[in-house]
Amino acid sequence: MSSWQDVIVRGSDKQFRIRISLSLREIGISQLIGTKDYIEIWLIGGDSITVFYPLKLENFHKAIESQLLLETELPVRNIDDIKYYLKVHVAEIKNTIEQNKSGSKNKKGSL
Repeated sequence: MSSWQDVIVRGSDKQFRIRISLSLREIGISQLIGTKDYIEIWLIGGDSITVFYPLKLENFHKAIESQLLLETELPVRNIDDIKYYLKVHVAEIKNTIEQNKSGSKNKKGSL
């Protein structure tokens, strides 16, 4: 299993990217961009789907499935692949969100 540094690429205190696998690229995913509140799933061609994090991040895969079924015509198998990939990396995502939140609080306190 790779470490979170290998999966997450921090762009700023407000945004990070999740490296995508070749299999996700093959099914039409171009980028996964996260913030402290949501992840945007960018499709090849320019469309994006915003999925807000549920209260329990462990249930994030269910939110992904619901939003992708609602907003796309992706086959269920492709949705399952996206869901599984993000479920595998949910701990890394959670860690990055917590770091971003604590970094924002520290900056606000120093003003």
